[in-house]
Amino acid sequence: MIRQEIKRLLSSWMFRAVLIVSLLIPFLNSYDSWKNIQNDLEWRTMGPSGQVENLGLSTFAGWIGIETYSSGYSLFFFAFPLLVCIGYGWSFRQEMDNGYINQIVSRVGKKRYYASKYVSTFLSGGIILTLPLLLNLLLRMTYTNLALPDPVYTYFNMGNRNFLGPLFFTHPLWFCFLYMLTDFVFGGALACLCMTFSYFIKGRVLALPIPFLLLMVWDHISKTYLVQNDTIYTASILRMAHPGPIGYYNPGTVFLLVIASILVITALITADRAGKRDVL
Repeated sequence: MIRQEIKRLLSSWMFRAVLIVSLLIPFLNSYDSWKNIQNDLEWRTMGPSGQVENLGLSTFAGWIGIETYSSGYSLFFFAFPLLVCIGYGWSFRQEMDNGYINQIVSRVGKKRYYASKYVSTFLSGGIILTLPLLLNLLLRMTYTNLALPDPVYTYFNMGNRNFLGPLFFTHPLWFCFLYMLTDFVFGGALACLCMTFSYFIKGRVLALPIPFLLLMVWDHISKTYLVQNDTIYTASILRMAHPGPIGYYNPGTVFLLVIASILVITALITADRAGKRDVL
């Protein structure tokens, strides 16, 4: 059943359309970066060794997962909570509304249906959030080098207090993959959260923006009321999804705790619903 549901996910036109849109953003970001490196000297700066260095040729300096200055970065990390929900988080409510769920449940049972739907929805969110980050990193590797980031350059906005911060300066490639893995789980958790809301909200369109709106509200509360003096600590989950938010201290513990909480709560609600005989 899980294999069949994953096939339905991959064949879904909505999932494919959202994935193309999410991939287009980092692709254009990478292309714009390539043009700047080729045609503009603004990337150059005098390095600490006294030699002229081209920061634009650093793979990790301009990766959309770490830089904080491009329009592609701003657009992608603003829109991803909505994209991961649109991808496949709506599918349960659609199947409930059109009666397809009755046909499936009658053949495989409620528990198998809900389990397969939860897994496929989780995978959809993880893929939509992580694959664009991976694409951008791979594209940058084609025209930049894998030199270690120099902590002298403050534009990285990374430090030992940031989640996986020390790893960024010693093993940046591992840093990128581990952060993408974390974001994969986060994207999957958001998609499952959208699916869980659709249990109780009639109309798939109404359930889609709820996780996005919740994150936006929490981001505002965090910036307005939870910032701590000069440490600029934030509990905003939107900012934690990006490794290097400008000027913000991101220890990672809150981020991981929120991800785990979303997964546990949504899994328990899904399991409870699957165990009730009188509720589809």
